[in-house]
Amino acid sequence: MKSKVLMVLIALTLCLSMGFAILTGCAGAATPKPTTPGATTAPPTTAKTTAPPTTTTAPAPTKAGQVYTLRWQTGWTTGTANWWCTKELAANLLAASGGRIVMDPLPVGSILNTQEIFDGVQTGAIEAGGPLNDCNYSGKDTQFELSCQPPGTFQAPVHLAYLFYGNDVGERSKGWTFRHNLFAKFNIYSVVLGNFYAEAEYLANKPLLKPADWKGILWRGTGMTTTVPVAFGAKGVNIPNQDLYSALQTGVVDAAELGTIYSNDLQGYYDITKYTAFPGIHKLSEGSTLLINMDYWKKLPPDLQKIIEMCCAYYSLRSYSNGVVSSAFDIDTVIKKGVHVDYESSDMQELWRSTSWKILDDMATKNPSFKEEWEYMKTWQITMDRYNDLETPRYGANYPGQMSFIPGIGGLTK
Repeated sequence: MKSKVLMVLIALTLCLSMGFAILTGCAGAATPKPTTPGATTAPPTTAKTTAPPTTTTAPAPTKAGQVYTLRWQTGWTTGTANWWCTKELAANLLAASGGRIVMDPLPVGSILNTQEIFDGVQTGAIEAGGPLNDCNYSGKDTQFELSCQPPGTFQAPVHLAYLFYGNDVGERSKGWTFRHNLFAKFNIYSVVLGNFYAEAEYLANKPLLKPADWKGILWRGTGMTTTVPVAFGAKGVNIPNQDLYSALQTGVVDAAELGTIYSNDLQGYYDITKYTAFPGIHKLSEGSTLLINMDYWKKLPPDLQKIIEMCCAYYSLRSYSNGVVSSAFDIDTVIKKGVHVDYESSDMQELWRSTSWKILDDMATKNPSFKEEWEYMKTWQITMDRYNDLETPRYGANYPGQMSFIPGIGGLTK
């Protein structure tokens, strides 16, 4: 559903200026390279846009003070849009702190690999890590699935409000508190660093528009984006992000969820798959977090802590707006490539939601903290969705902004 909240967020962040586009969501650690035997064609390794100039050379501090250096192990490789985004954040932190925060991002594998980042931050082997999708940490605690956003839960504007709203005396939102307390159990201070809008529902070479279409499909997802299709009859396959292009190209998997329509196109996935779908009910938004070792965080002066949080909030809005605008303008290009873009029926969307919620209700019986947040999330979502629905305008049949006017969209009820 569209929302005035969405329009406000886009308008606000566009006013902050846009210089690059981010690869969002489960797009993962690196621009993929075929490594599976039999792969013949490598995906593009260069982005379609030019990275903005950034610098991490510390300026002279504007006032006396200790310089704090944080080794920041990212999950990205150089040259990707995610990498540009982290470099810009590092430059902003440097400038805003007058040279007192030096947090240069390190390409994936520089110190730790992606799967080692959480433990590295927890133990202090590195000072900072991420951002990665929070469901990557669900093996530590199932509650991380909630902060990542399971199928059929928050849309991105609702998710942003859940994390960022507060009251007039400066108290944090309950959504922020749930996340903070969860990471704090692992000696990690969490800073929201990316709240992305809905991803494309899948990459496949056949449509997956009804439950029967899923039976027997070799499906690659993450977290509950695998659990729910398995309930439909799919077979879950664990494929690392860097191997997914080859796996799809050679038929090791039949279908996968990965990222937004723009990030998927940027990485060449629509050159090897010809079906995708909306509204991205499998992941209507996604939370990712900058992890900072709690002991190190407590050593930082209060003003530097505030600068980090404010720069990360700017990053979250900027990455959100850049991603959604890039996909909006790229959809015509994708369709012209011959990709079939379908819109799931309301019955199928409801099946995704109800199946997901049933699984989450069961998970809640095994984890009291999970249960507390999940019950709160359900009330929050229903309250916000009803109000957003009330706010959403519905113009007549001639309004050119309707999705039915996008040439090539399939599955719509005429």
